[in-house]
Amino acid sequence: MCTTGHKLELIRRTTYFCSVMAFGTVRVLEDNRERRTATEKLAVKYALRDSLEHHAQAIHQVWKPLCILEMTIAPLSGRKAIEIV
Repeated sequence: MCTTGHKLELIRRTTYFCSVMAFGTVRVLEDNRERRTATEKLAVKYALRDSLEHHAQAIHQVWKPLCILEMTIAPLSGRKAIEIV
């Protein structure tokens, strides 16, 4: 078994990690009101500096094929390297 070497040293230096696993159920939002509300919330969160008018235009352009999924999380599990804690 190899206990020294360049690759092994790289592995030793890159053991920091953070990960999360979520389990639950997913459903497709079928109701247009629910779809619109979810899409507007996402637009505000991820395009905060854009105007509401720009959000409305962007949503209108992709509305027909748009599919929104809602996940209800049951258990949530996470891990962190001891060096991060």
